Amino acid sequence: MRWRSACRASPYVSAIRRVACTLIALVLVLPIPFANLAPAAALGGFALGLSRRDGLVVLSGYGLLALAFLVVALGVHGAAVGIRHRMS
Repeated sequence: MRWRSACRASPYVSAIRRVACTLIALVLVLPIPFANLAPAAALGGFALGLSRRDGLVVLSGYGLLALAFLVVALGVHGAAVGIRHRMS
């Protein structure tokens, strides 16, 4: 079975995937309401792509990781604005 994209298992790509999965796991334990779906989907994309050896699905995991980062950043920003508004 061949990979469908150029995302092969080189040591550098593998290290980037490990760091990305670690960051996703750390974000999943944060107590931000409704912000766990996007990181969980990204982790699922990585898992599905690696188990099926499908590089396109792994790349979709990276795309979902970017979406997860955006969702978590907006959640943290919204919480900060809410706290600031509550304090004033």
